[in-house]
Amino acid sequence: MIEAKKVEIGGKTFLINKAPATVAYEVALRYQELSKDPKGGVDSQMVCLNKLLKYVDVDLGDGRKMALDSESVVNQHITNVEDLVKLQTSVMEVNFGFFIKGNHSDS
Repeated sequence: MIEAKKVEIGGKTFLINKAPATVAYEVALRYQELSKDPKGGVDSQMVCLNKLLKYVDVDLGDGRKMALDSESVVNQHITNVEDLVKLQTSVMEVNFGFFIKGNHSDS
């Protein structure tokens, strides 16, 4: 099992897990479509964001974790857009870092 990546954002610790292959593939295809037609974007971008955030946990500080599996939970733990964009960037790096590196492997 791959260990979650810990990131500190807005005074909270988030644990970013890799999304399952089929979920990540769907998100990659949606983003590919968005790159062709950015006007079709807000709904698809939100679908992508919410699909990936389901695999992020927030550390509650007492040994418990909570998945960011709904919009209300996300809004409870991320209170501004800057922190949300930082988390989204980290999630994208964990799940699609191989695109950023310019290769198709995790090495």
